[in-house]
Amino acid sequence: MNQELAEVIKIYSTGTHQELSSYLIGKSKDTVIGILVDLLTMYINDKNSSTIREFITVTFAGYGSAEFQNCLGLE
Repeated sequence: MNQELAEVIKIYSTGTHQELSSYLIGKSKDTVIGILVDLLTMYINDKNSSTIREFITVTFAGYGSAEFQNCLGLE
């Protein structure tokens, strides 16, 4: 796992919103993009987490966020 992503996850789960914001603001744009890409890649490829794959399918099928929440039973 990308060490920057690991640190973001650690701060997100144990720190405050301000700590996370300060950490991210201190990073370059390219670093933040890299963190986001790594997070999305990890999330999409996780065999135990289908939420993002379901979101992609529902979005490409032409449904909005309300329909997506209904599909997942999140209403």
